[in-house]
Amino acid sequence: MNIGGNAGGYDYPIQEEGTVDGGLEKSQIEAVIRRNIGQIIYCYEKGLQTKPSLSGRVAMHFVINGQGRVRTTQVKQSSLKSSTVHNCMQGKIKNWAFPKPHGNVDVKVTYPFVLRRANKR
Repeated sequence: MNIGGNAGGYDYPIQEEGTVDGGLEKSQIEAVIRRNIGQIIYCYEKGLQTKPSLSGRVAMHFVINGQGRVRTTQVKQSSLKSSTVHNCMQGKIKNWAFPKPHGNVDVKVTYPFVLRRANKR
């Protein structure tokens, strides 16, 4: 799926690329990401303001605690090379609310975001 505006776009990755380890289903994680994708697009567009050619793939790793809150976030791998976008994404993801995991366990998630301008292929 491609979501684009005047400034930039976001390609939704193939669901199998993300990993979830713990008490939530991939579909539950996907639902929260879809609901909050505008925040990721905001971060990308913020980076485009200083570097119009910015594009790449960012694999974010985060841990959801037993209450459904994100405890930690980190950039696991990135070809984007933009600390502005990385820091913004980490801050936004840190505030996302997920369903409470089964068994009150920590859930480890790695999720790839492919970011590129809407008119680029």
